[in-house]
Formats: sequence, C-alpha cells, structure tokens
Amino acid sequence: MHTALDIHHQDGKENFNNQDFPLFTLFKSLQGDWNFTRNLNSTNKNLPSGNVIGTCGFSIASKELQQYIYNEQGVFYSDVGEMNVKKNYVYELSDNMLSVYFTSNNEKSDLFHHLDFDTPRNVNIASGYHLCGNDEYFVKYQFALCDDGSVKEFSITYKVIGPMKNYTSFSKYRR
Repeated sequence: MHTALDIHHQDGKENFNNQDFPLFTLFKSLQGDWNFTRNLNSTNKNLPSGNVIGTCGFSIASKELQQYIYNEQGVFYSDVGEMNVKKNYVYELSDNMLSVYFTSNNEKSDLFHHLDFDTPRNVNIASGYHLCGNDEYFVKYQFALCDDGSVKEFSITYKVIGPMKNYTSFSKYRR
C-alpha cells in the first residue's frame, strides 16, 4: 500500500513528497511563527516605496492535503505615512511541487505561483512566475537550511513589471 509520502517514480522523476526528501523537510519546517522585514522599491508614482516590519505564521490547514495557511500582519512605513498590512496565502505540497495560492475567506483560491526547484535534492533556491493582467511577477525564494534540512531563515524577492505595477519587493524571514 502506498501513501502520499511514498516515493513514486513517474517519467524518471522522484516524488518530492517523501519524508526523506529535502522538500518535505523544508515544507514541514516552515510551520510556526516568523518575523519578517520587507523593502518595497517602486518606480510607479502611484505605488509608494517603503519598509514593512511584521510577523507571520504558517499554520496547518490540512494534514491530508499537506497545506499551510500563511497569515502575515505588519506595519508599512513609507514617505506618505504608516499603514497596517495583512496578507494570506495557502502553501501546498502536492504532486512533486510546492505551490502558493491566493485565499478567499481564508480558503484556498486561485493559483499564485509554483516554486520551481532545480532538483528534488537542491531546495536552497526556487523561482516562480505569475501573470496578473499585463503585470508580470517574477519570484525568487532563497532558503538557508540547518544541517537537518530545516529552514533557518529565508527570503522572497518579487520583481513586478508591467503597465500598472513596477516594483521590487525583498522580504527576509527569521524565527
């Protein structure tokens, strides 16, 4: 009998979801609370630049589906003032990949992006892509791992290019 955590070989690819694989360890270790800082640098005069300081958490949404609800809250400091910010996503480990979804009423909604890793065994860097109207989101994740493969800290960079948005966002996450 096979479970979702078994190794399967399909088309010569190994399954990321096995407990012995680094992506499973990385995903599992995201659970819990994190502190983050974010720098937003916008070249669009309608979107302010500034910094966010906040906290976030990955909490179990579904063990069966290997999903976390990501919730963040923080304060955005810009040249036009301060404002509270919130974001929610669903992170899901499924079908050999880690994916990020938008949420609607704290439930999984449309796909935001997949994290594309080089190989099942190299999980230090991943990239993603999202098209929002005519605006393109190029995403880069960098993970600093402990000796046991768990995440010590990580960063997410968004380069957003398009007619409505043109900015870079760099976020650093630490426990």
